[in-house]
Amino acid sequence: MQGYQHHRMEVLPLACLIQASRMPIKMEEEAPPESDGKLASNEKEEPINVTFRTYFRYLVYHRKAYLLPLTIVFYIIAEAANTAFFRILGLYDQVKAGRLKGLTIRIFWITLGCLSLGHFLFLFCKCFATYYLVLKSNQMLHQNMLFGLLRSPIKYFDITPSGRLINRFSNDLSILDNVLASTLIDTI
Repeated sequence: MQGYQHHRMEVLPLACLIQASRMPIKMEEEAPPESDGKLASNEKEEPINVTFRTYFRYLVYHRKAYLLPLTIVFYIIAEAANTAFFRILGLYDQVKAGRLKGLTIRIFWITLGCLSLGHFLFLFCKCFATYYLVLKSNQMLHQNMLFGLLRSPIKYFDITPSGRLINRFSNDLSILDNVLASTLIDTI
């Protein structure tokens, strides 16, 4: 982790391990009576409320202020090019019949070609920017999770099963890497 600087940020729901770097971990002195003397206990499911604010905090987690507005601009321009393409395509019958003065069939097809090319270009840019944004946010999230885990007291590792830790680092971050970007592109 060369060049890593620790930033104080709010904790995302999936980054529970980051809490170890900011707050003391709540540990029990003795094993609960129902655990039969085992140190590790079952993980309790806590209801997590994922709101728009959660997604916003995640998307600005990378600390590069220009990425989110640039991505939004790419989304807007790509949708404008797509809308303009279909609006002009709807005028085909009028252009072919010669009812629109000053717009020949040649200019019509050149305009549609330019709009198609522009839509493709900005569609590529918006997808690239979204994936880059998500991967940079995941990289920062992973670094902060690892930093929090390394600063945890030894007793935390006695209480928390290693499978739970591995699940947080592998499965949860893998879902963010692979699913979140495509879901954002489809949603927005």
